[in-house]
Amino acid sequence: MTRLFSGTAPIRCVAFDAVGTLIYPEPSVSKVYWSVGRQFGSQQTLDQVRAGFQQAFQELAGGARGDYSTSETEEKERWRQIVCQVLFDVKDIDACFADLHAHFGKPSAWRTFPDVAETLQHLDAQGIKVLVASNFDERLHPICDELPDLRLLRERVVSASIGWHKPSPHFYTHLINIAGCPADQILMVGDDLENDVVAAQVSGLQAVWINREGGASELAISDLRQLMRSIVNQTFVKSAAGR
Repeated sequence: MTRLFSGTAPIRCVAFDAVGTLIYPEPSVSKVYWSVGRQFGSQQTLDQVRAGFQQAFQELAGGARGDYSTSETEEKERWRQIVCQVLFDVKDIDACFADLHAHFGKPSAWRTFPDVAETLQHLDAQGIKVLVASNFDERLHPICDELPDLRLLRERVVSASIGWHKPSPHFYTHLINIAGCPADQILMVGDDLENDVVAAQVSGLQAVWINREGGASELAISDLRQLMRSIVNQTFVKSAAGR
């Protein structure tokens, strides 16, 4: 990956992806699917469920029409298809899906990473707008409302609500409108290199990849707290476009 540019415009808004960037499920998705699946008669092992979920999630990532358009109804159906594919040996799949869908809409199913609260508080104190920009659905709102570390994230760009999910440029056009400032004064932060970094840069935003497992590099940060100093110095934004 090559460094093509560093951002020069002052950052007035930081938009954060949700899952993998700010929050993570506890227990993990695979463990919850496996546990609930067993309650409905599934005989699969945890490893089989884990592999099945990874495959199904990737195969169905583009939405029903494959054009990155979406809706609350379509997102719910997409998750239903994932559950059907992963837990194929469950007889009452409707009841199983209902339990799983409800589970991941509960704030208690999620945890915030330890760097989240301090970072959001610092940015807010500096007068920098913070918001969420996520491929999620209406279930994200109670999660943000009830997890104390996310209390500053009052504005949210949620794919199922706006009709488009990342990496669609329509998603980022909506984000720019909500941010209320020029695209090059918005920093998108996320753990998905293609959806959160490349797609954001193509739409004119600054962007940074958080790679919690791989560590910091020329392209990535490993901890959100690195943003606090870097935004002031304007030293962290690298381009991943045109690799």
